[in-house]
Amino acid sequence: MNLTLIGFMGAGKSTVGALLGQRLGIPVHDLDTLLEEKIGGIPAFFDAFGEEAFRREETKLLQEMKEEEGILITGGGIVTSKLSQEVLAELYPVIYLHTSAETAFQRITLDEENERPLADSQPFDELVELFEFRQPLYEASADFTVDTDGSTPEKVAETILAEFPQFLHLHPKKLGFLGPQGSFSEEAARRGTPEEWEKLPYPQITDCLVALDSGKVDFAILPVENTIEGSVHMTVDSLFHMDSVKVLQEVVLPIHQQLLVHPAHQNEWKKARKILSHPQALAQSRLFIEQELPQIQEEITTSTAAAAQFIAEHPEENLLAIAPLSAAEVYGLAVAEKNIQDLAVNQTRFWLLGKDGQTLDVLPPAKISLILTMPNDTPGILHQALSCFAWRNISLSKIESRPMKTTLGEYFFLLDVLLPKKAVLIENALEEIELLGGKIKTLGTYGVELLK
Repeated sequence: MNLTLIGFMGAGKSTVGALLGQRLGIPVHDLDTLLEEKIGGIPAFFDAFGEEAFRREETKLLQEMKEEEGILITGGGIVTSKLSQEVLAELYPVIYLHTSAETAFQRITLDEENERPLADSQPFDELVELFEFRQPLYEASADFTVDTDGSTPEKVAETILAEFPQFLHLHPKKLGFLGPQGSFSEEAARRGTPEEWEKLPYPQITDCLVALDSGKVDFAILPVENTIEGSVHMTVDSLFHMDSVKVLQEVVLPIHQQLLVHPAHQNEWKKARKILSHPQALAQSRLFIEQELPQIQEEITTSTAAAAQFIAEHPEENLLAIAPLSAAEVYGLAVAEKNIQDLAVNQTRFWLLGKDGQTLDVLPPAKISLILTMPNDTPGILHQALSCFAWRNISLSKIESRPMKTTLGEYFFLLDVLLPKKAVLIENALEEIELLGGKIKTLGTYGVELLK
């Protein structure tokens, strides 16, 4: 284990652990969650067998987890077992997240999601006694203490990383993006993922996905939808055929298209014979092209940055590119006109993708994306499937049909579903769709980060 967090209930171990895991790109293991899976529910086990039996199970699992890679989040009472103390002594570093009894009690009271058998049934005075009993045990078991009172989880995570900077380069993760350098995908990668990750450009969306699927990179970030031009079909269609790749997070990036020219032709850009860019960027700037450059020839490139790179490599030609400002900086180009996109509010959704089984627990889940196929010989079958969400008051933020590329007239449907407060509603809706003969592929359940 790379790092172990201990502390009283309400100290913020789960939130801080998730932040550290995302920052470092390493797994996060929650001992209580693993115990729930093993013993079938902690409160019920406490009631049936008592705390001593629970601590024995907890120690056994702690011993099993010693050799695992990642961050270990422990339960509040793990230090009360002498056997667990011995196991903790073999781990380094063990970090004690300290908080006051008053703060811990306040956080526990506000936390309605987690059941805590020892805390839920005790008044504040008894909780303080429990806190005071455990505090010296935490201090004795820890290599390092961080005070979480009056501090955000983000600041606590930064404090830990500042104390142990070697973790930043312990297991550097690789991230593939649609290149070359200077693309909007690179900006999404840079701003939407940990700075410690190594960012690797790939010329095509499919190249990124192949690199992820083969293990050459740990993650990939790809555009999936734009405000003006809609879906990026290559991303969606490719994911339909890939079973091992999942959506871990969504990053929404503001898009500002710039008209770039080589500095040698900066004063004669309106005489350019050709404009280069990705199809999405050309379409997003359609009004500008029609009004300012009605006779110009358009040429498609694999990305906006590839267009900028081509112009930089051909200074003898008077060419234009539509690309982000970062591409102008990378390739030494001049900005002929700023913000030429048709709409001022122009955004692109990017999906951060990983292999099946990987998780990023920093953002609370907000959406689930599904691929749905239905029997094509049943009248009204799509209406019936969508009704499974509607009558449960579950909102869809997107529905799109795409050809399956097998037989003419066969389609799959991409659904983005906003998660309801009760997860069981989604589970029941999907079960009902399957009873109707539908087949469901879950692309991922994920949180959404809106970049400014």
